[in-house]
Order: sequence, then C-alpha cells, then structure tokens
Amino acid sequence: MMAPNLFKIIFGLIASAFILIVVFRLSSSYMDIGEVSKGINELRGFKKIVNDVYTTGLVSEYEMGSEIKAYIPPNLVSDKGVMEIARIPLILSPAKHFIIKRGEIDVEWWKFYFVIAVPAGGIIFIPLNKTAIVLSTIRGMVEMLPATDKTKGKIYFGIGCNDSDIFISKRWGKEYFSERVLPYFFYNPEFEFNDCLVNDKQLAFIITLSEEAVEFKNKNGILVIPETNETGYVLTKEKRYFYKNPLDILAILLGGERAYNHINSVFFKELKIAANFKEREMNLLQRDIEDEECKKLSDEFLDELDEIRMEESLEEAYKHLAHSTDIYKYMRLKACV
Repeated sequence: MMAPNLFKIIFGLIASAFILIVVFRLSSSYMDIGEVSKGINELRGFKKIVNDVYTTGLVSEYEMGSEIKAYIPPNLVSDKGVMEIARIPLILSPAKHFIIKRGEIDVEWWKFYFVIAVPAGGIIFIPLNKTAIVLSTIRGMVEMLPATDKTKGKIYFGIGCNDSDIFISKRWGKEYFSERVLPYFFYNPEFEFNDCLVNDKQLAFIITLSEEAVEFKNKNGILVIPETNETGYVLTKEKRYFYKNPLDILAILLGGERAYNHINSVFFKELKIAANFKEREMNLLQRDIEDEECKKLSDEFLDELDEIRMEESLEEAYKHLAHSTDIYKYMRLKACV
C-alpha cells in the first residue's frame, strides 16, 4: 500500500509545481501587459499635450514613468511601445520629464510654428570669441527655449570657461541669463573664455561657439560656427551641418540628424505652400496699387515668391526667403501692404 500512496504524493507535488509555474507565468504576463498599457497611456498623454501646446501656444510640462527614446516621424518611441503622432514640426531629446513649448519663425509675411520638448536640466555655453555675432547666436538659441519660472522642472543656463571655471546657477532662467548674465560676462574685460572639458553630469547639453572651426573638447555636445546673426555651421563628432536659424541648431542639439532633417522637411513643404498662397494674395492686391515704388516692390516680392515655389534646394530657397523678408519689411514701412 505504501507504493501507491508514495506515487500519489509525488504526482501531487509535480502537479502543484506545474500549477505554480503556470500561475507565475500568467501573473508575469498580466504584469507585463499592465506595464505596456501604462506606457501606451503615457504616450497618449504626451501626444495630447504636444497637440494642445501646438494649438494654444501655452508652455506645458509632462513627466513619464518610462523614457521616450526618440521621435521617428510620425511615431513616438518609448520602452513600452510606439504611438503615432500628427506630423507636426516636433523636436525632442530622449527623457522622462519634458518642458514643452511652441515656438515660431517669423518671416514677416508668414510664420512657421513648431513644438520643442526639452528635458529639465542645465545648458552651458562655451563661447571662444566675445563678439556680437556669438552673443546674438546664444541669445537666439535661448529665446527659442521654454521659460520655466512656473514649472516644476527647470531649464537653467551657464557659461564658461574662464580657465577651468564654469559659471552656472539653477536660478539663471531664460530671461535672467539672456538679459543679465550674458552682458556681464561678455562686456567684462576681466573674463576671457577658453575651451575646457565639462564633467558635470547634471548638465543636459554643452554648446561650444567659435567663429572658426576648431578642435573642441566636449564631443558629447556641439560646436556652433556662426557666419552671420542667423546662419552658420554646426559640427558634431560625426558630421557638419549648415544652419539657417537657431531652430536648426537646437534640432541637432536635441534630436540629432533625424530631427534636423525632419524640421527642415516640414519647413520646406510649408514654405512652398505659404509662398503659393501669398503669391495669389499679392496678385489680387496688386490691382489696387497705384504708387509706382510700391508696384516695383510688389513685382520684386512676387519674383522672390515664385523662386521659392520653384526651388528644389532648401538652402537656395532660404536665400530667396531672406530677400523676400527684406522686401516685405520695406513694403510695410512704405505702407504698400
């Protein structure tokens, strides 16, 4: 009688172990499903915030449990899943905590809107030249970033290097840094800037600026070489890029080549559409223009719009855009439009 009972005991232990394994695997699966579901809901929430910011222009903040790894248009990609988002001009850097802002590029006769999602943290500028162009380029970048006076997460700024000294404070927000800190260091003869290696892990981004191509030390950041107040080149450790406005610099800084290509692709498409509509509008308005100078300016402006519509190269189209902006400014000054 002992053998059957022993068999029953062994069989019971095996069956219990099997049931426990099945239950454990099922519970693990449900936990995984729950985590994925939570991650998808977070992505859905981020998508809604981005759309709201793009529509309203109000700065917002969003914190997630899982990191958004990338924006690969039209998809947001995180550890927990993928979420399609409308093809709006969006730039972001991988993070869990974002401050989100709508920015604009105003070319007088048209405005290009975009959304930038920036991680909370410090941004340091290392200017190797104390010139007006370098100062203007820094201010242009700072202006496009969100103000965080009313948000939980903070974006703050610093400047260096004076020998090996870095000057940075979590109290130096966007406005204070641009209006108070930058002039103090740029116009103070006691401070001469040089390149140095920055090891502060709390810093989100490091931007070196020089009026000529140099070997820069912080390869985890970028080198900006301004040629004018608006245009120049950006060097990363892999590649050289032409930039036509501060938005291009921030696209490379935050999202790399993919973000740079995306923002320029959307900009180019929208520019051509805007030029087409503006050309039609100007053709209608031109019928009522009597002033000879205004007629001449209008013809020049229409020629530039036509060049923009027909141009295949964004870099060439941007030259015509810059000229069209100057003409339209003067037309407004002369009360032609």
